[in-house]
Amino acid sequence: MALVSLLLVLALERIVTKNQFWRSDVYLEKYAAMLRTKSWWSEASESAEDELNKKERKLGWQLYVMLLLPAAVVWTIQVNVGSFWQLILGTAVLMIGAGCPNIRASFKGYLQAANRGDLEACDLYSQQLGYDPSSGRTFGQHVVWVNYVHYMAVALWFIALGAAGVVLYSVVRHFARTLNEEGHPFAQEVNFFWHVLDWVPVRLATLGFLLVGDFSKGVGVWMRFLGDSKASSQQVIAEVAKAAEVVEAGKHDCTEEPCTMLRLAKRNVMLMLVVVAVLTLGGWMA
Repeated sequence: MALVSLLLVLALERIVTKNQFWRSDVYLEKYAAMLRTKSWWSEASESAEDELNKKERKLGWQLYVMLLLPAAVVWTIQVNVGSFWQLILGTAVLMIGAGCPNIRASFKGYLQAANRGDLEACDLYSQQLGYDPSSGRTFGQHVVWVNYVHYMAVALWFIALGAAGVVLYSVVRHFARTLNEEGHPFAQEVNFFWHVLDWVPVRLATLGFLLVGDFSKGVGVWMRFLGDSKASSQQVIAEVAKAAEVVEAGKHDCTEEPCTMLRLAKRNVMLMLVVVAVLTLGGWMA
């Protein structure tokens, strides 16, 4: 069932324009707004600095309840329905959680601006994609990270836990970004939770980079990060992707590097589908 859902969603995501009912942010923003009415987030952010530790102790358990509750609800539903409804539920949730129309539109706008030589527009579109030039990473490395976050990571959690895995990852990703933008006191805790969720998927995804890219050049970088629990997920993705893919671009070419990196990420997704298909045909995966 996982293979059918993945193939269907990835195909539809390429050819269908999602309306608001098929976008995870719509539901997650409503969920966040509901939590704010309960003052679970705002209490701590508005408290005085000398009371922050007290608030953190009070809300520590609530933090994990808020992050885990949606996935727990979906898990309860999926284990209590038949196989057909599990397929429907998994496909629908995966369709909502995978991809991001706004990001695809921004990247398309970047390419169009680059082709007409509008470097100022390129900078604006790259900012919309969350790229920070001061990070020390190239725009192409950032594109690989964005692709991982919205496709590969979601797919891997779907393979692991079904629809509940997609919900879990989507919720943590959304709240990590939202709280980071707000400078919220609990941003660090949510970032750590996101880092934990990404630890295994990142290493599986980067192993795929080696298999679909330059294995000999990338394996040393991958091995360096294999047991490193402190390196950020974005750093691991960026450095292994850079080592595994050779980019030959002109000095003033703004499209070759990100497009080359994106092709690497797409080949990696295809590899994942092949592996899932083999496991399914072999009877090792439902």
